[in-house]
Amino acid sequence: MSTQLAFTLVLLTVLSGFSVVIATGQPRDLEAHCWADKVKGWFHETFKAVTVLNQGIPATASHFTAQCVYDIVPFDADLVIVEFTVNDHADRAIPFYSADPSKENENVNCKGYERLIRKLLDFPNQPAVVAVHYWGLRHQNMHLFWNTPEDHNDVVNKYYGVPAVSFRNAFYHLIMTQQEGYRPDQVYQDVIHPTALGHSYLAQITVDYLKQVLELLSVLPAASSQPQAPPLPPPLFPNNWPTKTFCKRGDSFKAIVKSAEGWTWRDGWKPGYETTTPGAVLKLAATLPIQGTDDPARTAQKLQVGVGYLESYENMGVATITCESGCYCEPWELDAMHEQRTSVEVFRKFQLHVPTHGSVECIVSIANHPKSNSAGHKLKIMSFMLGEHEYVSPKDATFISGELHGDLMKDPIWVSGDGT
Repeated sequence: MSTQLAFTLVLLTVLSGFSVVIATGQPRDLEAHCWADKVKGWFHETFKAVTVLNQGIPATASHFTAQCVYDIVPFDADLVIVEFTVNDHADRAIPFYSADPSKENENVNCKGYERLIRKLLDFPNQPAVVAVHYWGLRHQNMHLFWNTPEDHNDVVNKYYGVPAVSFRNAFYHLIMTQQEGYRPDQVYQDVIHPTALGHSYLAQITVDYLKQVLELLSVLPAASSQPQAPPLPPPLFPNNWPTKTFCKRGDSFKAIVKSAEGWTWRDGWKPGYETTTPGAVLKLAATLPIQGTDDPARTAQKLQVGVGYLESYENMGVATITCESGCYCEPWELDAMHEQRTSVEVFRKFQLHVPTHGSVECIVSIANHPKSNSAGHKLKIMSFMLGEHEYVSPKDATFISGELHGDLMKDPIWVSGDGT
């Protein structure tokens, strides 16, 4: 790879909001402190012409990016760096055997990561994909050397031949023996987030790996054309094929909002419509793709759709979701309040009943309920998606079951009641 080569690099960096904080926990200059932007700076110094996109969305997991990857990553990307180790698995303790593909119900985290990797490797430009693993000494699910989240995602990486860079492997002994410059108080600003120094270490090992690849490429004979990548193997997890989805977030989400009386659009790392007013109603008008059927007796089909919203630990409210026209759903509620001192984007899925032919404009209403389980009524709605597989908030554990869980086919855009 010549340093005169023009190419596109896409960084997918999701480190629980690591991209926007340093040691003090306050937003600062990303160019100076964020590990992804340090890597970006190295690329700009090394190559004459390069486009570097930091497409990280803080506090999201790989299953979200798997749904939205076509909206996030340009199809002409040559290199994609992914980091989802923390947010894919930091929410609960995971037994080591959970990496066993035969234990399907214990692998909801790894399965989303696999679908993301498959989609990236199947891009028309055949981009190189590199995984970056972060590690936090003090986090309850990451403090051991063995059985950490990266061991689970690395099962997928190894299956698809995706190389990985490991913060744990590089710095574990230095941190555990509290060598100067590597003491926990120097590397971590809290339980999991890195200090500015921690960011620099993560950038260092990422750049070091990329330099090694460049050195190797420099001694290899130049290829006259890009070799065709072999077909991808079957999914590691049974029937874990990517599905057709749509993802409305950011500007595309704003485009489907029919009315937003009492709501205000907020930009930033977590863009969305926000309200603190009980009774305020946000109406979404989404045109849904419908697959026809030859069965005249079947007049409706079911779609899994998802609402993305902000969950946080103070002053959060409750929303009531109903379907007004063009589709039908059972009314349901989401509670945006949780006990963890985190503010994260959460996705709740529900079923829509839609006609069997053509496409329909489905009107979904999201109302700020007068009741609240906190001192406030804050709601922030951030996305609307055609659902993919089994990914739900823990609150949905009993909602997606039976006829939907396990009945998803290789390439469906809809799921019928009998799984056909």
